[in-house]
Amino acid sequence: MRYLALLFLFISQIINAQSIYYVNRAIQGGNEDGSSWVHAAKDLAKVMRQSKNGDQIWVAKGTYYPTTDNSRDSSFLLQKGVKIYGGFEGFENNIEERSIEKNETILSGDIGTLKDSTDNTYSIVVAINVDSTNTIDGFTITNGYSIGNPTSPLSAKNAGSGIFIQSIYPIGMSIVNCKIINNEAFRGGGIYTNQSLNISNIGFLSNRADLSGGGIYLDCPFQKQTI
Repeated sequence: MRYLALLFLFISQIINAQSIYYVNRAIQGGNEDGSSWVHAAKDLAKVMRQSKNGDQIWVAKGTYYPTTDNSRDSSFLLQKGVKIYGGFEGFENNIEERSIEKNETILSGDIGTLKDSTDNTYSIVVAINVDSTNTIDGFTITNGYSIGNPTSPLSAKNAGSGIFIQSIYPIGMSIVNCKIINNEAFRGGGIYTNQSLNISNIGFLSNRADLSGGGIYLDCPFQKQTI
Protein backbone atom coordinates (compact mmCIF):
# COMPACT_ATOMS: atom_id res chain seq x y z
CA MET A 1 0.00 0.00 0.00
CA ARG A 2 2.86 2.37 0.81
CA TYR A 3 4.38 1.71 -2.64
CA LEU A 4 1.00 2.39 -4.29
CA ALA A 5 0.61 5.68 -2.38
CA LEU A 6 4.07 6.80 -3.44
CA LEU A 7 3.25 5.93 -7.04
CA PHE A 8 0.08 8.06 -6.96
CA LEU A 9 2.07 10.91 -5.41
CA PHE A 10 4.68 10.66 -8.17
CA ILE A 11 2.02 10.69 -10.91
CA SER A 12 0.30 13.65 -9.25
CA GLN A 13 3.58 15.58 -9.19
CA ILE A 14 4.09 14.94 -12.91
CA ILE A 15 0.57 16.14 -13.77
CA ASN A 16 0.93 19.25 -11.61
CA ALA A 17 4.22 20.07 -13.33
CA GLN A 18 2.50 20.35 -16.69
CA SER A 19 1.50 23.91 -17.56
CA ILE A 20 -0.30 26.09 -20.06
CA TYR A 21 1.71 29.16 -21.06
CA TYR A 22 -0.04 32.15 -22.61
CA VAL A 23 1.65 34.38 -25.20
CA ASN A 24 0.34 37.68 -26.59
CA ARG A 25 2.74 40.11 -28.26
CA ALA A 26 0.18 42.94 -27.93
CA ILE A 27 -0.43 42.58 -24.19
CA GLN A 28 -0.27 45.72 -22.07
CA GLY A 29 0.51 45.43 -18.36
CA GLY A 30 0.89 42.25 -16.37
CA ASN A 31 4.15 40.65 -15.32
CA GLU A 32 4.68 38.76 -18.62
CA ASP A 33 5.37 35.39 -16.97
CA GLY A 34 2.88 33.60 -19.24
CA SER A 35 0.78 32.31 -16.36
CA SER A 36 -2.51 33.71 -17.75
CA TRP A 37 -3.80 35.94 -20.53
CA VAL A 38 -3.58 38.90 -18.16
CA HIS A 39 0.07 38.09 -17.49
CA ALA A 40 0.83 36.79 -20.98
CA ALA A 41 4.41 36.60 -22.18
CA LYS A 42 5.43 38.52 -25.32
CA ASP A 43 8.50 36.53 -26.37
CA LEU A 44 7.23 33.29 -27.92
CA ALA A 45 10.70 32.01 -28.79
CA LYS A 46 11.77 32.32 -25.14
CA VAL A 47 8.65 30.55 -23.87
CA MET A 48 9.22 27.70 -26.33
CA ARG A 49 12.85 27.29 -25.23
CA GLN A 50 11.82 27.11 -21.57
CA SER A 51 8.82 24.78 -22.01
CA LYS A 52 8.95 21.18 -20.87
CA ASN A 53 7.45 17.83 -21.81
CA GLY A 54 3.67 17.95 -21.34
CA ASP A 55 3.32 21.73 -21.52
CA GLN A 56 0.96 23.61 -23.83
CA ILE A 57 1.55 27.06 -25.29
CA TRP A 58 -1.44 29.18 -26.33
CA VAL A 59 -0.59 32.05 -28.68
CA ALA A 60 -2.74 35.08 -29.47
CA LYS A 61 -3.03 36.60 -32.94
CA GLY A 62 -0.19 38.65 -34.41
CA THR A 63 3.20 38.20 -36.03
CA TYR A 64 6.02 36.62 -34.03
CA TYR A 65 9.72 36.50 -34.89
CA PRO A 66 12.28 34.04 -33.48
CA THR A 67 14.79 36.78 -32.67
CA THR A 68 15.19 40.52 -32.17
CA ASP A 69 18.86 40.69 -33.18
CA ASN A 70 18.59 39.54 -36.83
CA SER A 71 20.49 36.30 -36.17
CA ARG A 72 19.67 33.92 -39.02
CA ASP A 73 20.45 30.92 -36.77
CA SER A 74 17.53 31.77 -34.48
CA SER A 75 14.40 29.61 -34.63
CA PHE A 76 11.32 28.73 -32.65
CA LEU A 77 12.59 25.58 -30.93
CA LEU A 78 9.91 22.98 -30.24
CA GLN A 79 10.75 20.86 -27.20
CA LYS A 80 9.78 17.19 -26.95
CA GLY A 81 6.23 16.64 -25.73
CA VAL A 82 5.11 20.28 -26.11
CA LYS A 83 1.90 21.28 -27.89
CA ILE A 84 1.61 24.80 -29.32
CA TYR A 85 -1.67 26.34 -30.45
CA GLY A 86 -2.33 29.59 -32.33
CA GLY A 87 -5.53 31.41 -33.30
CA PHE A 88 -6.49 32.94 -29.95
CA GLU A 89 -7.96 36.39 -29.37
CA GLY A 90 -6.43 36.49 -25.90
CA PHE A 91 -9.23 35.69 -23.45
CA GLU A 92 -10.23 32.07 -24.16
CA ASN A 93 -10.53 29.43 -21.47
CA ASN A 94 -10.43 26.42 -23.78
CA ILE A 95 -9.02 25.60 -27.20
CA GLU A 96 -12.47 25.21 -28.77
CA GLU A 97 -13.17 28.93 -28.24
CA ARG A 98 -10.39 30.14 -30.56
CA SER A 99 -10.91 31.23 -34.19
CA ILE A 100 -7.94 30.39 -36.40
CA GLU A 101 -9.40 32.23 -39.42
CA LYS A 102 -10.18 35.42 -37.49
CA ASN A 103 -7.04 35.48 -35.34
CA GLU A 104 -4.20 34.71 -37.74
CA THR A 105 -1.07 33.83 -35.80
CA ILE A 106 2.08 34.19 -37.88
CA LEU A 107 5.55 32.76 -37.27
CA SER A 108 7.75 34.80 -39.57
CA GLY A 109 11.36 34.42 -40.61
CA ASP A 110 11.52 37.91 -42.15
CA ILE A 111 13.92 39.18 -39.49
CA GLY A 112 16.18 41.40 -41.60
CA THR A 113 15.37 43.78 -44.41
CA LEU A 114 11.68 43.46 -45.22
CA LYS A 115 10.98 41.56 -48.44
CA ASP A 116 14.66 40.57 -48.79
CA SER A 117 14.54 36.81 -48.30
CA THR A 118 18.31 36.28 -48.30
CA ASP A 119 18.70 37.65 -44.75
CA ASN A 120 15.73 35.73 -43.32
CA THR A 121 16.08 33.10 -40.62
CA TYR A 122 17.26 29.71 -41.94
CA SER A 123 14.44 27.61 -40.43
CA ILE A 124 11.49 29.17 -38.65
CA VAL A 125 10.51 26.17 -36.50
CA VAL A 126 13.15 23.61 -35.49
CA ALA A 127 12.00 20.38 -33.83
CA ILE A 128 14.69 17.95 -32.62
CA ASN A 129 13.77 14.52 -31.22
CA VAL A 130 10.06 15.29 -31.13
CA ASP A 131 7.49 12.49 -31.30
CA SER A 132 3.75 11.79 -31.45
CA THR A 133 3.16 13.82 -28.27
CA ASN A 134 4.06 17.06 -30.10
CA THR A 135 1.58 19.30 -31.92
CA ILE A 136 1.73 22.52 -33.93
CA ASP A 137 -1.81 23.77 -34.54
CA GLY A 138 -3.17 27.01 -35.94
CA PHE A 139 -0.23 28.95 -37.43
CA THR A 140 0.91 30.60 -40.63
CA ILE A 141 4.60 29.79 -41.06
CA THR A 142 6.24 32.03 -43.61
CA ASN A 143 9.42 33.53 -45.05
CA GLY A 144 12.11 31.07 -44.04
CA TYR A 145 15.20 30.91 -46.25
CA SER A 146 17.70 28.04 -46.04
CA ILE A 147 19.34 27.95 -49.43
CA GLY A 148 22.63 26.80 -47.95
CA ASN A 149 25.61 24.75 -49.06
CA PRO A 150 24.11 21.66 -50.74
CA THR A 151 27.27 19.62 -50.14
CA SER A 152 27.06 19.95 -46.36
CA PRO A 153 24.98 17.51 -44.24
CA LEU A 154 21.28 18.28 -44.19
CA SER A 155 20.54 20.72 -41.39
CA ALA A 156 18.35 23.69 -40.57
CA LYS A 157 20.72 25.78 -42.69
CA ASN A 158 19.84 24.09 -45.96
CA ALA A 159 16.59 22.17 -45.41
CA GLY A 160 13.11 22.76 -44.00
CA SER A 161 13.01 26.53 -44.01
CA GLY A 162 9.42 26.48 -42.73
CA ILE A 163 9.73 23.55 -40.33
CA PHE A 164 12.86 21.44 -39.85
CA ILE A 165 12.27 18.12 -38.05
CA GLN A 166 15.07 15.74 -37.15
CA SER A 167 14.26 13.01 -34.66
CA ILE A 168 15.34 9.62 -33.38
CA TYR A 169 11.64 8.67 -33.13
CA PRO A 170 10.02 7.24 -36.29
CA ILE A 171 6.43 8.12 -35.34
CA GLY A 172 6.12 11.83 -35.63
CA MET A 173 4.37 14.94 -34.48
CA SER A 174 1.07 16.46 -35.59
CA ILE A 175 0.87 19.56 -37.78
CA VAL A 176 -2.72 20.76 -37.93
CA ASN A 177 -4.60 23.81 -39.26
CA CYS A 178 -1.45 25.48 -40.58
CA LYS A 179 -0.46 27.45 -43.66
CA ILE A 180 3.10 27.00 -44.94
CA ILE A 181 3.84 29.95 -47.22
CA ASN A 182 6.79 31.37 -49.15
CA ASN A 183 9.64 29.32 -47.72
CA GLU A 184 12.79 28.40 -49.66
CA ALA A 185 15.37 25.69 -49.03
CA PHE A 186 17.85 23.44 -50.79
CA ARG A 187 15.61 20.49 -49.83
CA GLY A 188 12.13 20.61 -48.30
CA GLY A 189 11.18 24.25 -48.74
CA GLY A 190 8.07 24.05 -46.56
CA ILE A 191 8.93 21.09 -44.33
CA TYR A 192 11.88 18.73 -44.00
CA THR A 193 11.34 15.67 -41.79
CA ASN A 194 13.05 12.35 -41.14
CA GLN A 195 9.99 10.94 -39.32
CA SER A 196 6.42 10.24 -40.34
CA LEU A 197 3.96 13.07 -39.68
CA ASN A 198 0.30 13.37 -38.77
CA ILE A 199 -0.85 16.18 -41.07
CA SER A 200 -4.38 17.58 -41.22
CA ASN A 201 -5.88 20.68 -42.83
CA ILE A 202 -2.55 22.06 -44.12
CA GLY A 203 -2.10 24.53 -46.96
CA PHE A 204 1.13 25.00 -48.95
CA LEU A 205 1.67 28.10 -51.09
CA SER A 206 4.73 29.44 -52.94
CA ASN A 207 7.32 27.22 -51.27
CA ARG A 208 10.43 26.30 -53.24
CA ALA A 209 13.33 23.83 -53.07
CA ASP A 210 16.46 24.00 -55.19
CA LEU A 211 16.76 20.20 -55.31
CA SER A 212 13.53 18.48 -54.24
CA GLY A 213 10.44 18.78 -52.05
CA GLY A 214 9.17 22.32 -52.48
CA GLY A 215 6.33 21.55 -50.07
CA ILE A 216 7.62 18.58 -48.03
CA TYR A 217 10.69 16.39 -48.15
CA LEU A 218 10.14 13.15 -46.24
CA ASP A 219 13.53 11.61 -45.51
CA CYS A 220 12.62 8.49 -43.54
CA PRO A 221 15.05 5.53 -43.49
CA PHE A 222 12.76 3.29 -45.56
CA GLN A 223 10.83 5.93 -47.47
CA LYS A 224 11.77 9.11 -49.29
CA GLN A 225 8.97 11.21 -50.65
CA THR A 226 8.60 14.77 -51.92
CA ILE A 227 5.56 16.96 -52.31
